[in-house]
Amino acid sequence: MGRFENAAALVAVSLLLILACDAAVLGDPSSSPVKQQRQPAAHAGEILDDPDCAGDVDISQGDEGPQPGQQPGFRTFEVEITNMSIHGRNLRNVRVSCAGFDDSSFRHVPIGFTRVSESECLVKDGGEFPPFDTVEFEYESESQYPFVVSSASC
Repeated sequence: MGRFENAAALVAVSLLLILACDAAVLGDPSSSPVKQQRQPAAHAGEILDDPDCAGDVDISQGDEGPQPGQQPGFRTFEVEITNMSIHGRNLRNVRVSCAGFDDSSFRHVPIGFTRVSESECLVKDGGEFPPFDTVEFEYESESQYPFVVSSASC
């Protein structure tokens, strides 16, 4: 092959790769060489129970230490529950495992964090939890409680 043929072949292969990538980005799986996993389609107003939604919720705790007037050996912990969705998803029905957590340990009655059963608590009463919104509360205990997100819908 001569110089012209090599350049033409390189241009043709490059164009094919560009077209394949464009098809993948635009969501046309039939023309894309990349296999895509199909997500169930949401109908207007329908909320999907996507297991990835729970991964959008971050629970962090800080040890504020002992506070004046607390029982000896007790510490104050501050909890922040945040919707960290980088996709801008509004979450709903965010449930947190709280079995064994003593409600009487709240320093103040929390807004947006409610026990719904012996083992589960609900964030924002199950309502809309917008991206980067945070629910905060403090509790007193001898040790930190391991809150874990059990499920969320988006």
